[in-house]
Amino acid sequence: MRFVRSLSLIMTVVMLAGSMFTAAAAQAAYANRTPATAHTVPGGIQGIDVSRWQGNINWQRVAQDNVNFAFVRATYGLETCSAFYANATGAHQAGIKVGAYHFATFNDRASMLREARAFVTQLDRVNLSYPAVLDIEHARGLSRSALTTLVIEFTEYVRQQGYPVMIYSYANFFRDNLELSRLGGYNLWVANYVREPDIPNMRIWQFTDRGRVAGIQGGVDLNIAYADMTWRRNIVDVDISRSIKAYLNERYDAGFDIEAALDWPKIEDTLYRGLQTELGRIIDNAVAVDGNLTEFQQNSLSNVQLRSDAKGAITTLIQCMLFYRGYYEHEITGIFDDYTARVIGIYQRDQRLTATSTMTRETWQRLFPTKN
Repeated sequence: MRFVRSLSLIMTVVMLAGSMFTAAAAQAAYANRTPATAHTVPGGIQGIDVSRWQGNINWQRVAQDNVNFAFVRATYGLETCSAFYANATGAHQAGIKVGAYHFATFNDRASMLREARAFVTQLDRVNLSYPAVLDIEHARGLSRSALTTLVIEFTEYVRQQGYPVMIYSYANFFRDNLELSRLGGYNLWVANYVREPDIPNMRIWQFTDRGRVAGIQGGVDLNIAYADMTWRRNIVDVDISRSIKAYLNERYDAGFDIEAALDWPKIEDTLYRGLQTELGRIIDNAVAVDGNLTEFQQNSLSNVQLRSDAKGAITTLIQCMLFYRGYYEHEITGIFDDYTARVIGIYQRDQRLTATSTMTRETWQRLFPTKN
């Protein structure tokens, strides 16, 4: 990736004790790991990111060098990376988990949407098992607020096509050019080659662009993931999926072709609309059925008692979403039983939520996030 290649910290030596204390406090704000000790991250998972600049890659050798995941550049602006398909396919065949990233060049909403569509077109060509990432490194004259809005809209567009998402940049860019307070709902991938960053929601740390990996000639970016970011929705039991489509057709008149290939955007939209329909029935009040849960609706759903002794439409929809995200592996029952609770607990741990095994407000917001 292209970004500032070196960071320097210039400190003026002063004799005042107060100034020395301030400098020490600022230094303490950073974690104590450096790139040389990145391997000491507890439970850290090693990975790389590549583009056409790495040339021909021997992915079998890469896999033998303790590389567990690889992010492959798919698009640059409206251009497709010439090595994307070969790299994504080669890494997947070597047993490496594959994510993809888009290098942003947009400077307004129209160009952002064009780039998002071009990115998704490439994602649909390969088998992804790690997130789809927006790589944002230039403000292009935009204010922090305007740029953050475009970043969110891009990311939500990709998410709505059925892909898990992340946002990448270097630490200083996150702080100086984006409104971090508005990115709280997103996993972040942060580059800093001096020390471990202190950016909230950081899930992956890119700690050098001069790494060495077997099977790749020259330098390559090295990363540490703090938890497994595997995207599980690519494992779908066809028979269970057919039964879900039949249920959604019967209860919500969804109009699915039972035998057709998975249409994830339509599945997701129907699950959202189903929840809104059921919520309206429970509270006996008008609820907009538009496929986009509001925060009020999420909060209301978190207050619904999900009984363990009876079938329930809301429990069914929860199980369906967990199924398509790769967590729920049994036939859909609509009963909030011990298995359902256990699956929710696993999902919560993967999402770094408090593992209560119940549908907390935070769990509703993560499993059925507001789309805009």
